[in-house]
Amino acid sequence: MNKYPNFIEDNEFVRPPEPIQTIRLNDNNTNTNTNSFLSEEEQLNLILQQSINEFEIKSKKKEEEQLNIIVNELNKRKTNCEPIIHKLKKLTKYDSNIQNQNIYIYVLDILEQYTSGYIEYKKINHNKYIQIYNVLKGIRFRNDEVDLLKKIFILK
Repeated sequence: MNKYPNFIEDNEFVRPPEPIQTIRLNDNNTNTNTNSFLSEEEQLNLILQQSINEFEIKSKKKEEEQLNIIVNELNKRKTNCEPIIHKLKKLTKYDSNIQNQNIYIYVLDILEQYTSGYIEYKKINHNKYIQIYNVLKGIRFRNDEVDLLKKIFILK
């Protein structure tokens, strides 16, 4: 016996199921320029190219930052050594002692290498060190200039 008296047993009034729809939601993180009709391989190639472009941009920025650091360091060296170089060039013209002139030229060459970034310091033997400082002690250098010379010329 049937509990529901008005129940229709044949399925003539039942509607067929709707077809399945697939909807792709758009993420804010995904690129909106990609075409949804591209094949998977084309999408992977596009993503790979975008990744390569981002890497190149980051590497160029990093390279520019490193270059700026180097340029700033070289400019700092030049400004610190400029008064010393000026004094030594002036003395080279007026000092009649050949040995002193040779020392001035030697120190000028080392300072040029230092300001160009070729060397950080110059290791010299004890006799040369004493000879350089005996000649340079007669010149009026500021304390920071003397410290810079001591930083550049180091005993072996």
